[in-house]
Parts: sequence; C-alpha cells; structure tokens
Amino acid sequence: MLNRKPHFTSQKARPVMIGSRLGCWVIEKELGRGGMGAVYRARRAPDAPLGPPTAAIKVLAAELAVEVGFQQRFQREIDVLRQLDHPGIVRFLDSGQDDGRFWFAMEFVEGESYETLRDGRGRLPWPDVLDLAWQVAPALKHAHDRGVIHRDLKPSNLLRDNEGRVKLTDFGIASPVRQPAPDGDRRRHRHAGVPLARTGRGQVRHEKERPVLPGRRSVRPGHRPDAVRRRPGRSVAQATASGSSTAPAASSRTCTPTSRRSSAG
Repeated sequence: MLNRKPHFTSQKARPVMIGSRLGCWVIEKELGRGGMGAVYRARRAPDAPLGPPTAAIKVLAAELAVEVGFQQRFQREIDVLRQLDHPGIVRFLDSGQDDGRFWFAMEFVEGESYETLRDGRGRLPWPDVLDLAWQVAPALKHAHDRGVIHRDLKPSNLLRDNEGRVKLTDFGIASPVRQPAPDGDRRRHRHAGVPLARTGRGQVRHEKERPVLPGRRSVRPGHRPDAVRRRPGRSVAQATASGSSTAPAASSRTCTPTSRRSSAG
C-alpha cells in the first residue's frame, strides 16, 4: 500500500506531496497555495471503498501544524464544512492526520475560479456577474441559517464548473453569526457586494464613498457625481444644481470512521 512520507526540496524547503497517500487519497497535483497550506488534486486509491474518484485535499502547512492554535483553526474549518450540505458549497468528504500532516478532503470542482476567469477575460459582462450573484446567494443563506459567516468572499473562493454552476469554497476564516445588524445598518450588506464589484470591474469602491444620488447629470463636468455635499438650509436639489461634490474618499463511505457531517439539516 502506497504511503510515502514527504521529502523536502532544498530550493523551496517544503514537502513534495505528489504521490503521497492521505487516507483514501493519492496526491496527484498541487492546485494552489495559501497562508495556511496547500490544496491538491487527488485520486481515490484502488483499495479504497467506493466513492468520488477525485477530491481536493487541503493540507495544513508543516510549519503551522506544530502550533496548537493553527491546528484548532484548521479543525474549525472542518467542523464548519461538516455542517453544510448545499449544491452551491463544496462538499466535505473526509479528514485525518498522517505522519503529522493535518488534512481534509472536499469535493473537486472541474473548472476554474472567478479570479482566473477575470484575469483571463478581463472585465466580465454584467449578466455573468448577476448569474454569479443569483447562484451564490442561496449558498450564503444556507451557511447563515446554520450560524456561519464566510468572511472571505472573493473571486478566488468562487469556483465555476464546466456546466456553469458556482461553488463556494474556503471557509478557513469563517466565524459564527453574531448579533444581527440593526435595521438600517447597511455595512454588513455592503461587504456582500465586494466580490461582485471585483469580478465585474476589477476594483472596489472605497469604504467611505457615498452612494450616487439622483440628479447626477446636473453636476458640473470635471466633478465626480458620487455624492453631493449639503449645507444647512439647502435641499438636495439645490446642492446638486450648484455642482458641489465631495472628494472621493462526501463520499458515502470513507477510509476513516470520520462522519461526513454532523448536521446536514
């Protein structure tokens, strides 16, 4: 049975995982690398129970695996994924620890991220961005209904498969839902639009910018119509006409006894 230990390259001083076995999975290719570790594509081992033939394996970086705090954070991500069962969220499959390596397996999405799509095609058409929003909103609601806020919603964490279906991934910094925002407090909802702006335009409005007000065509050329400054005693219409403006501010069976989810409902 294949179970090679990782060896280190002198150039990058990090484990070469290709060909290593973790649980049911044999690592085939590195897909990406971040602050917490790396994600690999893996195939199901020939002697493993029936299940998905491929998976994405997230492995905690070796230098972080010795720190209890990072182990706990990694485990929290696993616990979050166990709770979620939605077609718009990558499915948790399996997890374990082999030779000091902490890892978990999740659904492999054959496709690419919206960051890759944007970098390759440039600015995405708004119909594509709206389709993304239409698909990801139910996934976010599913997570919120189970007490989870993603907190890292961005194009690189939104995957689109070859059929055009959107999958939300990377719950590494997700947190429990706290007290709901008061009525009229739009700060929480404003952040939800950030990935769409990044996807469609490649940039995001500054946090302190105000929304565009009616009458923007009346603003003098050369001034940004993003907001209108009012002085005491003047109406919005008067201020707009004068041209005043502000400065822009799972597998059914696995190789380990790990349960697929603790709560699927």
